[in-house]
Amino acid sequence: MNSIFRKQFFLLTAGLMVSFMLLTVGLIQAFTTYFYNQKEEELFRQAKVVEELYNSCCVNNTVDYALFQDEILKYSISFEYSFIFISQDYNFTWQSKSGDNSIDIANISQYSDFDEVMQGNMTVFKRSLNDVFEHRPHIVGYPIKRGDVTVAEVFLSSSIDQIMATTYDSYRMIIVFMCLAIIINFIIIYFSSKNFAEPLKEMSDAAREIAGGDFEKRINIDSDDEIGDLAKSFNDLTLSLYFQEKRRREFISNISHDLRSPLTSMRGFLQAIMDGTIPPEKREHYLKVVLDETDRLAKMANDMLDINKLDESTESVHREDFNLNELITKTMYNFEDRAVNNKIKTECIFCNNGIIVKADADKIQRVIYNLVDNALKFTHKYGYIKIITEIKDKKVYVSVKDNGKGISKEEQKRVFERLYKGDRSRGKDKKGSGLGLTIVKEFIKAHGEEITLVSEVGKGSTFTFTLPLVSKGEAISAEK
Repeated sequence: MNSIFRKQFFLLTAGLMVSFMLLTVGLIQAFTTYFYNQKEEELFRQAKVVEELYNSCCVNNTVDYALFQDEILKYSISFEYSFIFISQDYNFTWQSKSGDNSIDIANISQYSDFDEVMQGNMTVFKRSLNDVFEHRPHIVGYPIKRGDVTVAEVFLSSSIDQIMATTYDSYRMIIVFMCLAIIINFIIIYFSSKNFAEPLKEMSDAAREIAGGDFEKRINIDSDDEIGDLAKSFNDLTLSLYFQEKRRREFISNISHDLRSPLTSMRGFLQAIMDGTIPPEKREHYLKVVLDETDRLAKMANDMLDINKLDESTESVHREDFNLNELITKTMYNFEDRAVNNKIKTECIFCNNGIIVKADADKIQRVIYNLVDNALKFTHKYGYIKIITEIKDKKVYVSVKDNGKGISKEEQKRVFERLYKGDRSRGKDKKGSGLGLTIVKEFIKAHGEEITLVSEVGKGSTFTFTLPLVSKGEAISAEK
């Protein structure tokens, strides 16, 4: 199986090899061109010297060829090149001792290549001139002029061996340094590919273990880059899955307990009624207990359905304008009997009369109902529950405040979790489903608003949520 390390390593190595090969070829070509150009310039400088010697031997427009031959013979000792000198009328030709004698230079006029230079053009021939210079493909032709008239020509050539001898050292240095660069980069690519692939392999192995149910698996990658960020996100995801699994088990445990308790109670009472254990005059009382338990199960089932609908996004928020004060007042009527029976004082403090908000009235009524119901469970006799509204920055802040048992800081972090029940969260009647506050949180979140909790053990709790304001009226206070 191809690993990402192998793929990256061979891909980068292949790219590196091709790049260095192209660079090497380019440098060799550049150096070759440079040295050839240097040789051409040197050849032309030598030709210029021959021209100066020729003119120095010219007296009264007559060239002393014997003197010129002696001078050029002395100079040619220091020449590193082969050359041929030809007069305009081809009456005098002279060849350096290092020149090639493959043809009779006395009959040089038959070669048309020499005519181009005789016409006054400096020329570079990168080919052999009819075997005049054998194995010397780099030749320069230089016209010797007197005034504007060409009176002679000189051809100089450097052998290919001379040129290559100059460039071979450069080629060797280029190749050696390129090989060193390839080896160094090969090592760098190997370790960088390994360092890149190993964290991914570690995460892949960890993912397989997590898929097998090991949610405590963590990866140890300490790097300040995208791989490090990915590893941190992976660990955060694993931690989230761990807590979700833990909550799932708590959910199963809680729902099993909440279902088992009423079912066991109902079965026991019904069995006792059928067996005659419970006398006829008390049957109505125990049947009412069974009915209350069925109501509790029905409420729990409805709460779970509501949560499921929110998860599947099957419910949408139907926003409309309505009077928030009227909605709160109507909702509080549902708790009159419970509040009176438990000797709890309820009070609505509205900042304005006729506060109009834009929201889903049914969902907001459910939010207020659940918050007040939750407060009644936590509040002692002779306590109080207050609903307070306040307007800030085009929003209405609705607070449900009680002076009950309060909630510890540890429990405050989890009160909105599904089916979470701390010891105090079950309330005095032990009928809480653990879904009421979760529904509150989800309904407010669906409106794009926020809900906060401020609580202190022994002093009570305050839940505050926001709603968008449409208009406001006059201040009013209501007490029940």
